[in-house]
Amino acid sequence: MQQNYQTGAVILAAGKGTRMGGAVPKQHRLLQGEPMYMASVRTFAAVPAISEIVVVADRAHLQEVRATVEKVFDGDVSSERLAAIVVEGGAERPDSVMAGLTALGRDIRYALVHDGARPYATTDLIARVAEAAAKFGAAVPCIRPRDTIRTAEKTLDRSALYLVQTPQGFRKDVLMSAYEQAAQNGFAGTDDASYVEQLGIIPHLVEGEPGNLKITIPEDLPEQEADNEC
Repeated sequence: MQQNYQTGAVILAAGKGTRMGGAVPKQHRLLQGEPMYMASVRTFAAVPAISEIVVVADRAHLQEVRATVEKVFDGDVSSERLAAIVVEGGAERPDSVMAGLTALGRDIRYALVHDGARPYATTDLIARVAEAAAKFGAAVPCIRPRDTIRTAEKTLDRSALYLVQTPQGFRKDVLMSAYEQAAQNGFAGTDDASYVEQLGIIPHLVEGEPGNLKITIPEDLPEQEADNEC
């Protein structure tokens, strides 16, 4: 996909990741010799539709993340096509998303928000979400569950269920409005799509990837990486 959809990416690397344990947040664990979030930075940088990347980091790691990202973009990533910056996140995920969205340039119309602890998204998935976001205004990658899912009371209809992934793509102004309204109403969603849905917008579903896993616990890491810390 060669079109430029005036699309920017917000990569969230400010979370605490308490379920992973260890001395550093999970997104700073090493994966193939680099902090985990850098896998996403490199993949997004390889997608022609993406013209800006904002990495959102916590205050304690801000300078470290900035130096790591700048090193890559001063080296093997073209700065002519792509801009990348690192900004400080907030106390909660909505604060970090808004910090990232605010940092995107004024000419960016669409924003893809991605978890820095989800390092295996491919360029193909990112491109398809970017294209769908530009076409429909809101797009979410999903896969069908393989296992039966139930509540305590009953088994759910698996054919009607989806497992939601990131990146999720939206018109930037709509997503910002959704978060602003949620803050006013005291709404706390579980992902970006849940905030947009409060505006009455149902995102277009894009086929996700089974390999696009979110690293949550040590067992999610490849065995050779499980003990590495940045």
